[in-house]
Amino acid sequence: MDRIIHVGMLNSNTQGRRRFLKAAGVGTVVGLAGCTGTNGDDDTADDDDGNGTADGSTDDSDAELPDTIGIGTPSPVQPLYYFSVFPEFQELMEDRHGVTVELTNYGGYASMIAGLFQEEVHIAPQAPLSVINSLNEGMDLVSPLSFVQGYPQPLMATPEIESWEDLEGETIALHDPQAGTTFSVKLMVRENLGSMDAVDYDYIFGSDSRYAAIEAGEVVAATVSATLGARAERDGFTILEEGLERDEPFQLWTMMRQNWEQNPELYDVIVNTLHEAQTNMYEVDEDDIVDRALDIPVDRPESYGDLDREIAIDVFERMRNLNTWPEEGGLSNAAIEQVQDTIVDVEEMDEEDRVNRDDFVIIDEFDLE
Repeated sequence: MDRIIHVGMLNSNTQGRRRFLKAAGVGTVVGLAGCTGTNGDDDTADDDDGNGTADGSTDDSDAELPDTIGIGTPSPVQPLYYFSVFPEFQELMEDRHGVTVELTNYGGYASMIAGLFQEEVHIAPQAPLSVINSLNEGMDLVSPLSFVQGYPQPLMATPEIESWEDLEGETIALHDPQAGTTFSVKLMVRENLGSMDAVDYDYIFGSDSRYAAIEAGEVVAATVSATLGARAERDGFTILEEGLERDEPFQLWTMMRQNWEQNPELYDVIVNTLHEAQTNMYEVDEDDIVDRALDIPVDRPESYGDLDREIAIDVFERMRNLNTWPEEGGLSNAAIEQVQDTIVDVEEMDEEDRVNRDDFVIIDEFDLE
């Protein structure tokens, strides 16, 4: 049976759930009802000029925007794929609109769904299964873009674990029961040991906490970010596998339908700018984007240590070669069916719980450039 544990900076009462990682200094996020018109007044919409969702422009200076855009993250550690958000999206929003972008840490996907529902953030990446479960429970979420696909998380182990056979009967630490990387590991276990039940699974939020759990002898193996995997290999730990590089969405940008419908101009700017920021990841110089990201005063956990610049550059280039950021939006019918095939295959969802793409994907509502 899966046992959920929490170590490091997040614990069972989701400590840190309202910690905001701000690009500059420490601040307080204004509730969305007060800054985006989701209280029913809808005073951010400007329907008279015909701009916004009609033309898909991120340079729509007529759209009335809040001072702060809130984005959720399901982990205390920002992986390199967040470079498309911090610094790229953050800089685009500040330079063009004078809008501050703030990140809110949540202890996994379930609490981040609650954050969306409570209007603590405007938009947040969600694992496909968490979206599916929420839709089946009546939560009216919509997804305009995919955020991450084909991103490997290495499976690291103590030096004593030299092969998959050594791992049988042991415990692997994973991030979240609903995360795509959880499915990847279960597929790896089945492929190498014959059954997904050949090992036990614990769940620890944050790559840094899983790394620390291995160092402390609490578990013998764990998935970690690609940068921490490179550090682990350098420090003598075993890398059993680099991670399945599947071409399907690992995370979807999600938001509440009512917020989008009440503030279409606002969300048009957010979605188009996020899409542009992700696309820009294939054009930026890797040295430049890493340096810009390292300059952001993000409050990473102490156990994470300093982000190794050379490792980060190497991993970033690899992620770019894997098409980690979907340039075409990444939410085609084929992509949605493929990820649901995987979830059913690892027995995390029954066939009858599949959802229809048209019920929540709204990418066609945006004229993405």
